[in-house]
Amino acid sequence: MHAWVYSRVAQSSAVLGGSALAAGLVLTPKRSVSAEAPPVEVQEAIEPKRKPIYDPPPPQTTSPYQPPSPDAPKKYTPTDTLATYIRSARLQTHKAALQAEDAVNDFMNKTMAVEHDISSTIASLAPGRETGEKLLPGSIYVLVAAMAGSIVTRRSNILFRVVVPPAAGIGAMYVVLPHTRQNVGNLIWEWEKKWPQLANTHMQAQERTEKFVQTGIAHTKMSVGMVEDYVRGGREAAQDWLRKGK
Repeated sequence: MHAWVYSRVAQSSAVLGGSALAAGLVLTPKRSVSAEAPPVEVQEAIEPKRKPIYDPPPPQTTSPYQPPSPDAPKKYTPTDTLATYIRSARLQTHKAALQAEDAVNDFMNKTMAVEHDISSTIASLAPGRETGEKLLPGSIYVLVAAMAGSIVTRRSNILFRVVVPPAAGIGAMYVVLPHTRQNVGNLIWEWEKKWPQLANTHMQAQERTEKFVQTGIAHTKMSVGMVEDYVRGGREAAQDWLRKGK
């Protein structure tokens, strides 16, 4: 009897223990919960202040802020120096190229101006169509006259050999190419006006030459008149002698 009671009590205790263990496993949280530490202010109020075992470091002394001076010299690096040299060389090369280009342009402009002056000068020497002059036969006549003067004076002194051929050519030019001679004279006069002294000398020589020519023409006319008078007088004398003879 007592044995049966004890067995029943043991069974009931085992059932209750298993139920309590199962309930504890179900109600136990899966994460561990830690206790929250009190704030720092509370800890300082609770715990007494402890004196540090090391002396505090001395305070760092800082100088007041000074802005950089604008006039402070800048330190150039080798790269900056090389860049400066390259820039200077590039500018000098560009300047030299511009000067060379300007020199070439000026030379070409002057050359073209000289060429235009020469062509216009040669064109201005030719006679107009309305004059009827022809340069080809006329220039040949002038050349032949100059050569004839040289041949005539080949045994004369040096002065005649120098003066007579050009004079003969100019004289022939007065006859066969008067308008061309006038154009050449105007061109020479334009050149002489650049040197006033030479122009004055030319004017004086021209005046003397014209005066000499006019004087020669007047003397020639007088001589011709005198010859005609002598011829007329001789003819009349001959006629009178013939009448008397008859």
